[in-house]
Amino acid sequence: MTSYSVPCGLHATDNDHFQLAELRIAEAYAPQFLTGLRALLGGHIEALYLLDERQKAVIQGSGTVTYTLRIENGSTAYFCEENLHQLEQFTLDRLFGKKKPTQCLSIQLNGEDDLQMSFGLWIGNK
Repeated sequence: MTSYSVPCGLHATDNDHFQLAELRIAEAYAPQFLTGLRALLGGHIEALYLLDERQKAVIQGSGTVTYTLRIENGSTAYFCEENLHQLEQFTLDRLFGKKKPTQCLSIQLNGEDDLQMSFGLWIGNK
């Protein structure tokens, strides 16, 4: 399987009522994150690994309509292609100063067992 890895901060919770995932990408790794997203969307890789010191996650798919987000704690949710484009645009806006460091992109994703996941993306050094 062709894949790409990006260091990040990842916090995820999963219980009977909700799923929450927060992804923090340092500005130094934002270009690497963009490269991985674009490769995934273009079908050049099958998996984008998000590596935190304590947890790991992977976004899988290869130029498809639905991309699976699997977090090491057992949570699973699904991105559509548009969601990945939102992640890409938010990262670009953050890098070029169109978004403030205190802003977060929040997306509601469909998960397994009719649970939804609230997914947040932060780009910055804190």
